Amino acid sequence: MASITAPAFTGNLTSNEIYNALFNLRILFQKLAPQTVKRDEIVSLLDKATGMYGSTGVVQGMDIQGTYDFGMDAEAPKLLAINRNKTQKVESYVINKWRQTDVTNDAYISKRAFLDEGTFAIFNGYIVGTLSQAMDAFESGFVKTAMGTYVSPIAACNITVTLPAADGTEATERIRASKIKKAILDLKADMQDNQRKYNGYNFYASYDWNDFTPVFSTNYMNEINALALPTVFNPEYIKTASEGRQWTPKWFGTVNTTSGTAPASNSNVYSLVEVNSDGTDNFPLTDTQLQSGVYRIFPGDLLPANFAYEANESYTVDDKVIAKVFAPEYVYYMTGYEQGESFYNPRSATTNHYLRKGFSDVQVSKFRPFITIKETNS
Repeated sequence: MASITAPAFTGNLTSNEIYNALFNLRILFQKLAPQTVKRDEIVSLLDKATGMYGSTGVVQGMDIQGTYDFGMDAEAPKLLAINRNKTQKVESYVINKWRQTDVTNDAYISKRAFLDEGTFAIFNGYIVGTLSQAMDAFESGFVKTAMGTYVSPIAACNITVTLPAADGTEATERIRASKIKKAILDLKADMQDNQRKYNGYNFYASYDWNDFTPVFSTNYMNEINALALPTVFNPEYIKTASEGRQWTPKWFGTVNTTSGTAPASNSNVYSLVEVNSDGTDNFPLTDTQLQSGVYRIFPGDLLPANFAYEANESYTVDDKVIAKVFAPEYVYYMTGYEQGESFYNPRSATTNHYLRKGFSDVQVSKFRPFITIKETNS
């Protein structure tokens, strides 16, 4: 059977079937196939857009002091006593990172490669549009990998659910789904109690589940939806467990805190940084790199086989993570501004387009819990 894969266009024309000395000059159509790169909605959920003025934001809070027995007349001498609440904690969040991307196009000489003005305009528009797509790719990966690899130092925020090993049988899948559901219901109930164990300052507090956003691994949600739900007479019982967002398992993992090399058949070591697939970081890629198949790796992309990575620049996927639960208001990703500029060079009749952005690290406040729910097997 002949291959149905389209061959690369080499620029050659076909000779006319009647007049062999002539060539079929007309190109029938010329279409641009755009690639879609989305800005993940979790970025918009967490983004605290601050504008251009200033660089630092602060969050402050305090514990409650308690009560004591009323001493009747004995209280009189204490009338002028000063009692200040000195339990305040203040956190700092700083915009101190910058990313930029750029591209060059022209409005004259390259036009000769197109059928008409409309096609050329679409092409030029798409070239400039790749700037925002590149920034979206970086930003989405940067935020999601930070969230998916973060583990709270607070013991109560790290929950393990003991499950029977998945075997695809109806009985086992129902048990697994029910145990996950129970763990989430237990967590919701416990967080509503007044206590100290869920925040990093040991403050006395309770938490409203509606202020939190669960992000589930599709590995578990697909298992529940496809294998457990069809056998449960009350689907709503399980369905509420999957409220929230769902990410593929690749976004959940453990940061590699030492340098190393990805396996020869790598399937679970992913990047935390933007870098070239040959280990270099030059931008843009050279012609030699492009011809040899080098490409840009974004945060959250699988590292190539035998890729040498530095400490804290990659992570290993943990497919036992069921979900992350956090309060979006208290996970700080700040953006200062996004600036686009263009510079026309009359000497070469080209235009350089630039896009840059100021932002902060993704940081989790100690005033609210950040929960990781993982599977362990009995």
